[in-house]
Amino acid sequence: EPSLLADHDLPAPIAPSMMDTGRVRMTDALLCPEGIALQTVTLVNRGRVELRLNGWRLMDCLGRTEALDGLVLPADAALTIAISGLGARFGMRGGSILLVDGHGQVVHIARYTRRMVAPGKVSELV
Repeated sequence: EPSLLADHDLPAPIAPSMMDTGRVRMTDALLCPEGIALQTVTLVNRGRVELRLNGWRLMDCLGRTEALDGLVLPADAALTIAISGLGARFGMRGGSILLVDGHGQVVHIARYTRRMVAPGKVSELV
């Protein structure tokens, strides 16, 4: 998958937690919350080790990011993350959400369409 690193000649160090990052996926999102509720994105770790998400971020199609620092994604579990709205924002017309690890590598790209977005509806990402 594509890298967000500008210099592709430098090898990224492999941390022990990097071994299972390919097992992390975004599964669903609340993209049009009702009232004052925040947008959410759910991550699932299908790996055997918990992942500390320091340096990880969610990115919208304009390159705005939501930092996931301080969060821990347990092994074989899901974690729903509230989006602050100060960085990444996911529009109601459809788009993409990128999950980027602490080394700048895109771990997962999830897409959604306008038809998947409805007030208060949690949408399954594809």
